[in-house]
Amino acid sequence: MSVFDPPTVLELMRKSSLGIKVPEWKAAVEKRVESWLKPFKSDPKLARALPQLTRQFIFEAHVAQYVMAVWKATHIHGNSKSTTPKTLPKDVPIYGPRFLPSTLLDVSKRNPTCVEPETLYIRPLNVRSRGTSGSDLERGDVHGLFYEERALGYQLRCSECETKYKGKKVLGRDGEKLGYCFATTNAKAWAGINHWEIPRGIPYFTQRTAVTRELFDVIIELRPSTTSGKLAEEIKQLHLLEYHKRKHEYIQAHSTREVPSQFLDHSPLHAFSESFNMAGYADNTITDDFITDIYIEFTNRNARRRVRPVPSDARSLDNTFKSAIKATVVEAETYAHLKLMKGGILTVLNEMNQIISWKFCQSASVSEISELLEGIKKRLSFLGSTPRDVHS
Repeated sequence: MSVFDPPTVLELMRKSSLGIKVPEWKAAVEKRVESWLKPFKSDPKLARALPQLTRQFIFEAHVAQYVMAVWKATHIHGNSKSTTPKTLPKDVPIYGPRFLPSTLLDVSKRNPTCVEPETLYIRPLNVRSRGTSGSDLERGDVHGLFYEERALGYQLRCSECETKYKGKKVLGRDGEKLGYCFATTNAKAWAGINHWEIPRGIPYFTQRTAVTRELFDVIIELRPSTTSGKLAEEIKQLHLLEYHKRKHEYIQAHSTREVPSQFLDHSPLHAFSESFNMAGYADNTITDDFITDIYIEFTNRNARRRVRPVPSDARSLDNTFKSAIKATVVEAETYAHLKLMKGGILTVLNEMNQIISWKFCQSASVSEISELLEGIKKRLSFLGSTPRDVHS
């Protein structure tokens, strides 16, 4: 995965067959950065963070300009007679969809005297965008496994949905308001796509947050064997490890400037930012409630998609009520045998002995059994099937 160095990329694009003009590129970058900084300048609490935000936005603006140039060179116009995809010339470098900022090693190769800790504060950028105007670009934070990242997307407009829902308050099945404009950094744009169908390298977006694919895989694999709080603490420790690695990297890079045989201008040693300083490193790890939301959404979506194709022309109820009643616990003082469970596991099977639904009943009451059957009835209504007889 290559590093995206804006000055180097701009020089390569200028010399390429695309004929990129440097003044126009830089003017577009400045305009985009100014529009992104405008909401932050009005907030006095973020005044100290403006220098670092400016560095981050400059990097993101160069990436957006590069993506726009590549998209214009490869996209097919809607009125074009040809349907053959255009290919990118060989003299145009290919980056993305995850753009990594320059490291201290990269910077030192260009300018040996420029060793600044701010270089390590810039976050990687995940792009799910094409070439669009600045007003159509959507940006957001992405929680990572070792460090925080950023995401850049664009807005999708559905013309058919616009005629149906524009100016109207139409609610969906779950009570959400239906719209016609969706951003690729929004969970609604990925609602109908399984997580394994999302292109590799694209973050996983939810209603409340976004995570990298590495962090998403860790959550769905390790969350069943631990708690959300413990997993969040482990991820926080990984972030702290990465923070101290970068801090050590800066000290090492600065120490090379002190070699007597090198006649270089010594850059002063600056204090490395605290990990939580919003005007510097600005690390913000994922919390336990976000981990819980991600795992619940993952399990719910998988359960719905797994149960939906299971055939069930005939159904039968199987329970472990009698077996559960036999289980007893010995009381410590009186040595009396106590029966703590009155219910058991109630399972609904189809004609091929496949489980289509189950419930842990605590009292074996009629209401608990009815609740399970109501769920099956609701499932049949969603699938458009007619209710069948259930045998116990």
